[in-house]
Amino acid sequence: AAKRATEDGAVQRLEEELTSLKLTVAELEKERDFYFGKLRDVEIACQTNDKQSAGELVDEVQRILYATSEDVLDPEPPAQPSAAPIAT
Repeated sequence: AAKRATEDGAVQRLEEELTSLKLTVAELEKERDFYFGKLRDVEIACQTNDKQSAGELVDEVQRILYATSEDVLDPEPPAQPSAAPIAT
């Protein structure tokens, strides 16, 4: 009976570890997709570069890189950049 209880405890610990690892994988996949999306947006911005200067392209790339997952990126940035410093 003691051996059975030990085995049950080990199985429960392994199931908990498996659940934890599945959650970790899901979080990592979400993060991977987030950064891949940024990379793809930068690639598109470079391929369809209709900007008049390199500075405008740099501004566009920075806008993409600094966007959070909650931000919805407009096709065009605002005419005047914000004077507020970027939080790091």
